[in-house]
Amino acid sequence: MGRLVPDLCVIGGGPAGIHAATTAAALGARVVLVERARTGGLSLHGGSVSMRALAAAAAKAQAMRDGAPFGVAAREPEIDFAAVRRHVAAAVAAASASCSPERLRALGIQVLPAEARFSDTGTVIAGDSEIAARGFIIATGSRPVVPAAPGLDGVDYLTPETVFALERRPRHLVILGGGDSGIEAAQAFRRLGSNVTVVEFGAALPRWDPELAAVVLRRLRREGVVVRENAKVMGMDRTGRGHVRVQIKWPAGVETYDASHVLLAAGRRPELAGLGLAEAGIVEDDNGISVDDRLVTANPRVFAIGDCIGECGNVALARHHAEVAVSQLVERKRASEQGWKVPRSLGTDPGIAEVGLTEAEARRRSIAFRILRAPFADGERALAERCGEGHLKLLLDDSHRLLGAGLAGTGAAELMDTWALALSAGLSLQQIAAHASVFPSFGGICKNAAMAYLLANGDGKAGPILFGRRLRR
Repeated sequence: MGRLVPDLCVIGGGPAGIHAATTAAALGARVVLVERARTGGLSLHGGSVSMRALAAAAAKAQAMRDGAPFGVAAREPEIDFAAVRRHVAAAVAAASASCSPERLRALGIQVLPAEARFSDTGTVIAGDSEIAARGFIIATGSRPVVPAAPGLDGVDYLTPETVFALERRPRHLVILGGGDSGIEAAQAFRRLGSNVTVVEFGAALPRWDPELAAVVLRRLRREGVVVRENAKVMGMDRTGRGHVRVQIKWPAGVETYDASHVLLAAGRRPELAGLGLAEAGIVEDDNGISVDDRLVTANPRVFAIGDCIGECGNVALARHHAEVAVSQLVERKRASEQGWKVPRSLGTDPGIAEVGLTEAEARRRSIAFRILRAPFADGERALAERCGEGHLKLLLDDSHRLLGAGLAGTGAAELMDTWALALSAGLSLQQIAAHASVFPSFGGICKNAAMAYLLANGDGKAGPILFGRRLRR
């Protein structure tokens, strides 16, 4: 067995692990990356990249249906599902180049295609190699939750990892779970011509501010997606045609669906099997690996980041974790996780994006705040393109400082960069209001909202509060 003594050993080749490995290598560290399957992880192979590609195809189809208000005859598109699959595969292949083992090796990273297991507090066994690194980062990702639904073990079902391998478009897709991945898939497949029913055990889109989630759910229902909230699966069984009969109970009664396909989207849980965490002195809790605010485990030589600590589904947050861990392990700088400043987004149309505190979080913490809402319909670009659905929601303290921001509308993810930067850099609303915005643009809503708030809360002194100075007389 060969012995390796790198500065850093990263376990897991998903977005978090690759970002940690490449960042550390760029800083001059000797890095070993261990990945048992394909580099890129779920985010690339069956995750956000695949879903964005599918949603892009679905948006083209929907545009053909929505042309009438623009003077363009509406028509039902012809869907070549095999061509859609090729488009998704091409997008994944193109994105794969940036995280391929060949590229990583070219950057000086030693890539081991093997299972990783701690043998003691400072050693990992990976295939025929024994790795005694100065520090370790665990970034093993997550796997789908299989809900306890009666009859599920007797039927075939899809997961976010397997749904993109479908050769034929589903006739009727029943999705168990109304979280992010379930709702994104629901809209995409509905726009591509499938009948879609979402069965959610609680409230749909539970991670998001309810008023922002309502914007998206209204659109999905208008497009024909059936969403059943606070529902319970009563039974599932195969039919003679190879379909699945799904019976549910929800507040309005009992319904039965004839599903051609069933997709599990009931959440994810950390993937920790076989890692030998006990041998390494690493503690697990209900969310995954237990870490402190610096992302250090109970073993001071080992950090854990991303999905494996329970922060499932946010690649931006996982990459932030990677930077925090590498800063400490390689640069020897003390750093703390600042995940509340990292933006999060939902890839629907309209989309949702948030950063900082939500209204519910602020109330739980007894933090005083004011709310500013600015409708997308007030923007000239939104009016011109007939996409004024949704609004901006800002949480501000009594000193007009930003506590959190939420957006529901067209281009929400891109627009959120302004507020994420404002929160991270400590920019004031005066600075947001004073900057020159492209006109007309969706981004103008940010400047306009800041100006409206400051003018309304300037106590008759709009000049000083907007520009930080008084006019000379």
